[in-house]
Amino acid sequence: MTVPAGFERLLLGHAVAVARSDFAISIRRSLVGADGTRSTLHEFAARQSNARILRGRGATYAVALPQGGTRVVVRHNRHGGLLGPLTGDLFLAPTRAPDELEISLTLARLGVPTPEIVAYVLYPPGGLLQRSDVASKEIQSGRDLADILTSDGSPERAAAFAATAELLGSMARAGARH
Repeated sequence: MTVPAGFERLLLGHAVAVARSDFAISIRRSLVGADGTRSTLHEFAARQSNARILRGRGATYAVALPQGGTRVVVRHNRHGGLLGPLTGDLFLAPTRAPDELEISLTLARLGVPTPEIVAYVLYPPGGLLQRSDVASKEIQSGRDLADILTSDGSPERAAAFAATAELLGSMARAGARH
């Protein structure tokens, strides 16, 4: 597993994290409390009183990190589709999290607007099957797309459709598939 420039690997016993260097202290503090208690990044986010809950395959949390207060969105990776109920959140090591980071960095270099991934965490380290969490910077004015698209035809809904079409177009021009 290659660590991209500007990121560092954190070996934490119960987890291995890859975090942008300026977020490493915050990620470490999120995973290991001052009293030595260990948790996952998703568990940390779920416990925060300032958490904004977003929906997808499961609960996703927008929270402030301990060091500096930067807000991130923390998502626990889960399988979807037909096998989702069977495989749940277990992936073959090293999960898809490292690929998500590489794809995000590549899309940004190609000019495709994408939330900036600041860290991912793998649990347990060294196992054949692992779980993973991914943290990306929160887009301050961002809203849950599913909520907007299921709203009652407001101008916001039309704007969301237009923005989604524009994003898909920029991804296609960059040669990306979703």
